[in-house]
Amino acid sequence: MKNWIKGFLILYLLLTIFQNMAASEKYEKYLKFFSGFLLLLYIVMPFWQLHGQDLSKTLESSYFWQQLDSIRREANYFETVQSKTAVKKYEQALSQEAAEFLEDRGWRVKRLAVSLDGQYQVRQIKIQFAADGKDLQMEEEQAVYLLQEQYQVQPEQILIEN
Repeated sequence: MKNWIKGFLILYLLLTIFQNMAASEKYEKYLKFFSGFLLLLYIVMPFWQLHGQDLSKTLESSYFWQQLDSIRREANYFETVQSKTAVKKYEQALSQEAAEFLEDRGWRVKRLAVSLDGQYQVRQIKIQFAADGKDLQMEEEQAVYLLQEQYQVQPEQILIEN
């Protein structure tokens, strides 16, 4: 009995941690359903065994395995969506940081966008400076050099738009 209670508490703790790690609230209901389903199975399992029925034989229906496979696919999809959301937020934060970096050094930045690759490395930086009516080519080259040093990128990864 002690092992069953210990197992239940461990399962409950793991499912609670899993639910709290979910980034999006719109997937919360799916996680709660799945967690509740697992806890219910864990609670019912001893009663099933008391009646002489083997739980593994009871659950060997194709429907159960199809649902489990569907849940796995949805979990993979949610991980992908969460990863893409994280990349976009990181790109936005880096874009803002890079614009502030240049503005603190005297450049007037109209627009700056940083794009990342799958390993969160800077793929490209696009900059558009605010036009003051003067030739900015020399100043743009200095800005490119500063960004290269700050973000460890190659000059061809920095695009200056007009």
